[in-house]
Amino acid sequence: MRKPFRTAILALTVVGFLFVQAAVPDTLAYKVYREASGDYFNVLGWMAGRLAAEVSGQQAGRDRAAKAEDPENGSRLVRRYVELNSEIAAATPRAGSQFPPAERERLDKLTRERDDLEPQAQAVLRQQMEEVLREDGFESSFAGRIGIWPPPLFAFAALPRILVVSPRDRIRTETTLALQPGLTWPEAEKIEERVSRLNLSALVVPIGGLGAYPPMIPRSTSLEFLAQTIPHEWMHNYLTFHPLGFRYSLQMETDYRMVTINESTASIVGEEVGDRILSKYYGYPHREHPKPPASSKGPRPQSPPEENDFAKRMRAIRLKVDDYLAKRQIGEAERYMAEEQAKLLADGYDVRKLNQAYFAFYGSYATSPGFTNPLGDAVAELRYRSPSLKSFVDRIGKIRGSADLARVLSARAGH
Repeated sequence: MRKPFRTAILALTVVGFLFVQAAVPDTLAYKVYREASGDYFNVLGWMAGRLAAEVSGQQAGRDRAAKAEDPENGSRLVRRYVELNSEIAAATPRAGSQFPPAERERLDKLTRERDDLEPQAQAVLRQQMEEVLREDGFESSFAGRIGIWPPPLFAFAALPRILVVSPRDRIRTETTLALQPGLTWPEAEKIEERVSRLNLSALVVPIGGLGAYPPMIPRSTSLEFLAQTIPHEWMHNYLTFHPLGFRYSLQMETDYRMVTINESTASIVGEEVGDRILSKYYGYPHREHPKPPASSKGPRPQSPPEENDFAKRMRAIRLKVDDYLAKRQIGEAERYMAEEQAKLLADGYDVRKLNQAYFAFYGSYATSPGFTNPLGDAVAELRYRSPSLKSFVDRIGKIRGSADLARVLSARAGH
C-alpha cells in the first residue's frame, strides 16, 4: 500500500468519526448541525477530493518538479504567487460597487495566472518546509520508509468559517462546525441567533488555517503568514499521533487547558520553522529561537501601544466575566460583554460580537490578547529549556493532562 494511500485512509477515518458525531441525534453536535445544516461545509468531502489527487499522483509530479527546481527560481515563483494574491485582492470590487468590463477582464487574467501557478507554489513551499523539518530532526521511520510523518501536505483554498459553541454558564468550546466560505456576516448572525435558542453561546469566526488533512491554507497576501501558518497546521497533524493532540484532533478534548497547550505548541513550531524558511529561502534576517518566555526576567520586545491597550482591555473584560460566571450571574455577564463590545467598536476595534464563545475560541491561543491563562508561558518556558525544537515537541507531545506540563517543567529544572 503506497504511503499517500495509507495517509488518505487515516485522515478520512479521523474526519469520518467527526462526521458520525454530527449525525447522531441527541448529541449537542447534531443539535447545532441541525440549526446550521443549510450552510454546512463538508470538510470530509473536501478532504476526499484533495487526497484523491494525492493518491493519483497529480500533486506528486509537481512535488518532484519542485525538488528539481533551482531554489532561487522556486522562491521567486512563490513570491510571484503571493504578489498575485495581493493584486487580485486590490482588483476585487467591494460588494455593490461598479465593475467595468475592462477591470473584470484584468481580474480574470490575474486569477488565471494565480491558479496556474498555485500547484507549483504549493510544491515549492512543501519542499522548503520538509527540508527545514528534516534539519530540525523530524525525520523518522514509518512503515519501513524514512521521511517526515505525516507527510507535510497542505492545500491553498478558500477557508470555511467556523461556528464556535460554548455553554453560557462557563467559557469552554463545546463543539465547532465548519460553515461555507462565502457565508456573509448577516447570514452568520442568523445562525448564531438560532443556536443561541438552545441556551448556548455561539459565534461564527474567520480562521487563518484549518488543520484537516491536508490542512487548508488561505491564499494569503503575506509570505510571512504562509511560512508560519503551514507548519503550524502541520504540527496539529503531527500531534494527532501523540497523547497531547489525539483527542483534540477528534474534537473530543473538553479541557480548555489542553487545547491551549496544543495551540501554543503549534504556534511555537509554526513561528520557528516559518522563520527558518524565510531566512533560508527568502533572504529574511535570521531570528534567534527559542525566545525567552514572557515570565522570564530581562527586557522583552514591546508591542505597539494600540495592541497593548486592546490586550489590557480584553484582559480586564475577561476577568470581570469570569467573576460574574463564577457567581452564576450569567445575565449580568452577557449584558456587561454587550456594553464593552459597543465601547470597543466606538474606539475603532473590530469586535463584531463579544460573548462566551468569543473567549472560548480566542482563549485557545496563548498569543491572543486579553486572556488570563498562564499555560502559554509554561509552554514557552519548556521550549526555552529544551535543547532543540524536536526535543521540545517530543516532551510536550507526551502530555496527557494539563498537570503533566508542570511535572515536565519541574523535571527539566532539576537537570
